[in-house]
Amino acid sequence: MDIQTKKAGEVIVLEITGRIDAFTSEKLEAELHSIMNAGKLKFVINFEKTNYISSSGLRVFLGSHKKLSENKGQIKFSNMPDPVLKVFALAGFDKIFEIYSTEKEALEDFNETESEPKKQNYA
Repeated sequence: MDIQTKKAGEVIVLEITGRIDAFTSEKLEAELHSIMNAGKLKFVINFEKTNYISSSGLRVFLGSHKKLSENKGQIKFSNMPDPVLKVFALAGFDKIFEIYSTEKEALEDFNETESEPKKQNYA
């Protein structure tokens, strides 16, 4: 597995090439946590070149989702090949995460969310 990282405004895009399995998921988890620990809270994961994901990979994304949610961050996914999308759907992750056809759509959704007025809660 190879991970390419780029910045698109406030969003960090990770392009993953290869397999996400028990052997490679630790590298992915370390990369995500390193970026989160640096204060980055918005991610798009581009799966265009990912050909496999195991339950170990799903666990990494679920843990990252929890940590990001606690800090008002978010992770979105794009360019999922059918085999990867099927694993996400079987695990019910398609109900938890926002999945987009393209990286551009995922990035645009972050921009639309930011431009909406913030709502105040009065308790």
